[in-house]
Amino acid sequence: PNIPSIDIPLYSAQTSLEINYNLFDGWISKASRIYNEQNNLIQLEKTDRTIDQIKQQVLSQYLAVLFVQQKLKVLQSSLGLIKENIQTLEAGQSLGVVNKTDVQQLIVKEKELASAINASEMERQTSIQVLSNITGLSVSPEDSLSAPQLSIFIIDEEVDNNLTDIFEKEKGLLDARSQLIDAKNKPKVRTFIT
Repeated sequence: PNIPSIDIPLYSAQTSLEINYNLFDGWISKASRIYNEQNNLIQLEKTDRTIDQIKQQVLSQYLAVLFVQQKLKVLQSSLGLIKENIQTLEAGQSLGVVNKTDVQQLIVKEKELASAINASEMERQTSIQVLSNITGLSVSPEDSLSAPQLSIFIIDEEVDNNLTDIFEKEKGLLDARSQLIDAKNKPKVRTFIT
């Protein structure tokens, strides 16, 4: 019989079950938890420092705007006085009491003050734009800011500008890291069932 044989592939299956359980991990989990806690504390401290820096930037820009606004008021008041003096001197010049150079000197001062007012106004608009960018609020350059009431402010006596806190936390992080490294080098005890 020349009948070809049928090849039936053989399939084999094997199942196994393995259970591993750590009896002792060399305190890696505890050291990891301490390390992560210290790292989180440092990140929170850095975030607080960043927030304080942003607050200082906002405050400095706000005060810069207030300063320039007061400067503008003084310059505009001075300009008004010089215009009055020019009118008085021109009247005196028409009567022949005042020299023409005195009037011209005041006219030059008037132009200098007008130029200073324009420069201060540009500075105010720039400061308002920077303040708007920092805060994310839309403040129009035409807006005039006012000084807040002093009774509104509560002075925080717990402000600590020392870097000792963050240094202590970073020291704790390094200690936790060395404990984690030590724990990784300790022997581990595991049990398993097959």
